[in-house]
Amino acid sequence: MARQSITLPPEIHDIIIGVLAEEGDITTLKAAALTCKNILPTCRSHIFATLHLVPPPRLDVNGMRNTVADSFPRRLENLRLAFKSNPDLAIYVRELHYMVRTSDDRQQSLHSLLQNLTRVKLLVLQGTIHDAGPYQLPGTVDWPNLSPSLHTALKSIIHSSCFSELCLYHVSDFPVDILAGCINLSRLTVDSSDFQDARRASDNDDRVCLSSLTFMDYSSRAIRSLMDTPIIDFTQLTALNSFDKTANMVVTSLLDRSKSLKSFTCTVWDSFNHPFRDILKPHTLYTLSSFSAVILIPPWLGTVELDPLYDLSHEFDKWAENNVLEHIKVKIDVSQDVDLPTGTNAWAGLKPLVIRSRFPKLRTVSLKINLLWDQSSSQDIKNKLEQHQREVFQELYESDEVVFQFSVEIFRNYG
Repeated sequence: MARQSITLPPEIHDIIIGVLAEEGDITTLKAAALTCKNILPTCRSHIFATLHLVPPPRLDVNGMRNTVADSFPRRLENLRLAFKSNPDLAIYVRELHYMVRTSDDRQQSLHSLLQNLTRVKLLVLQGTIHDAGPYQLPGTVDWPNLSPSLHTALKSIIHSSCFSELCLYHVSDFPVDILAGCINLSRLTVDSSDFQDARRASDNDDRVCLSSLTFMDYSSRAIRSLMDTPIIDFTQLTALNSFDKTANMVVTSLLDRSKSLKSFTCTVWDSFNHPFRDILKPHTLYTLSSFSAVILIPPWLGTVELDPLYDLSHEFDKWAENNVLEHIKVKIDVSQDVDLPTGTNAWAGLKPLVIRSRFPKLRTVSLKINLLWDQSSSQDIKNKLEQHQREVFQELYESDEVVFQFSVEIFRNYG
């Protein structure tokens, strides 16, 4: 009997490949790419969508030598040769994660590959990671010390018409001038990085209008330097995420500049300074739909009778009836030896959130508590909060219009 073949319509192929890509099953995608010339371009668009040029740690979780890390230079060379023999692969790369290596202070053949990536939307540039026993320590890389060939390649990516998001991790003296004219750049993330002062004024056509800004711990100085240059426009921010616990002044200035903010995350510690006081002005409350607070409770507050919400409930009272908030999320990271209150009174400040006249659009309230493990109290606090959560948060759980999400977890560290 002759074998019969079944020809699937292209739409079915696309669905199958789409599911594999969504699941991150690159191995099967590579196998599928070899089966049919018609689906090769679609498979390649997923296989090469992200280039993650970051070496794995040299030691695994057990402290043993990682052979994959040893082979990383060879993998880079194989990748370069693949792109050299198939130049069309470059059009499929939409995300590039690149860790600067010590050899990047001089010209590398890999740099020519990077320069051909003309459709990258997201660039993640990070400093060299150093192995220290079983740990990895991030190192800061100085932009001026990188080779001219790498400078040229990265500038080419940043100035492409597709480019829209830049993430800098442990990069020092990154020149702000490079961003001038990047009209589609709208999302910026900064972590332990800083910027060179702009050397020239910017015309209106050169201004970068950010819609999203995220900055991590101890990055407020870098953001302040960006605010002092005419190249970056913060007035169109719709998402602002500050994970820098020392950034109160910078956050206030950014909120004053933004005219259409929809999502805001702030990180605070040390309740004695009233970090939430008057943080949201009326013009922000008119547009803000999502508010998230990350509260860090340091160990020196362990013996103090504290408000775990750091007076945030007083701000809720000020926002009442004058907001369009739909989501409120609070995450509390508790250090060791902190006696976190577990009674109803300590959390009463959340109750007014269910009053419809005060928060007419509110749909979800989330409270997540992370406890740093210790031998004495963390498990006891977790047990009490979980056992009595229905009583402590009764109004929130019984609300028909607000969905309340609550969780308590114990961590060995917050790293």
